Amino acid sequence: MLDVGVADFNSPTQEEEQLKRMIQKAYQEDKDVDVAVLEEKLRQRIAWRKEVMASKSANPGGVDEDGW
Repeated sequence: MLDVGVADFNSPTQEEEQLKRMIQKAYQEDKDVDVAVLEEKLRQRIAWRKEVMASKSANPGGVDEDGW
């Protein structure tokens, strides 16, 4: 079997860190539209991570509604 490991949703992901770097670069290059788009992507990613954390805390046993 593949060793998937455990995801840590409490800390920012590599994708979020990359988005932050891209936002900083867009600020330096004075690209307001790019900044707005990247910030929205980052907000969506953070919201997704919070939803995953909430669903995991609501279901601490790791068993979904189907019993798996």
